[in-house]
Order: sequence, then C-alpha cells, then structure tokens
Amino acid sequence: MNISIAQLEDLLSNLPGKIRDQEIKTIEAEKKVDEAKLAFDICYGMALVKAKKPNATEKKAEAEITSEPKSQELIEAKYNYKKEHAALRFLENRFVAMRKIGSLEERLMQANISGN
Repeated sequence: MNISIAQLEDLLSNLPGKIRDQEIKTIEAEKKVDEAKLAFDICYGMALVKAKKPNATEKKAEAEITSEPKSQELIEAKYNYKKEHAALRFLENRFVAMRKIGSLEERLMQANISGN
C-alpha cells in the first residue's frame, strides 16, 4: 500500500472523529432494537391476553400471528444495528491498521537515518 506520511497523518487525525460518529449511530441503532423489542413484547402480551382460542398452544399461535408486524420491525431493527456495528468495527480496524503502518514507516525512516 503506497501512502504518504501526510495521508497517513490525515487518516489518523480524522478516523477518531469518524469512529465517534459511528459509535453514536450504533448506540442509536441499539436503542431502536430495545424499543422494537419492547413494542413486540407488549403487542405479543396483549394479543395473548385477548386471544379467544380454547387452549394455550392455540392462544400463543394467535398471539404470534397478531404480533407479526412488530416482529418484523424487531428483525429490521436488529439488522440495522448489526450493519452499524459492522461499520464501527471497520473504522476501528482501519485505525489500528493505519497506526501499525505509521509505526512501520517510522521504523523504516529511523533505519534509513541510521544507515542500516
């Protein structure tokens, strides 16, 4: 990978801010998962109480069918959270990689200066 010292410094100075921004997005996505889980639990519980079937198994089935839209919302919220978390890991990994590249570049420059 060919990268100049200026580019490396620029990346290293910008990545912490990007990581912070992505952490905020990840936290917001996690909050939406929690909200969707709560909405699903309430919907499912209310549907279970209102179910008119003769036994518990059929009541649970009716409640699951009734709460299916909230279940879909929960699945979508979890999916979005995982995407945001993956983007955060990418930025964190990139930052670590840039720091390692910087360290290697520094060692090479020191070796060149000392004549090795």
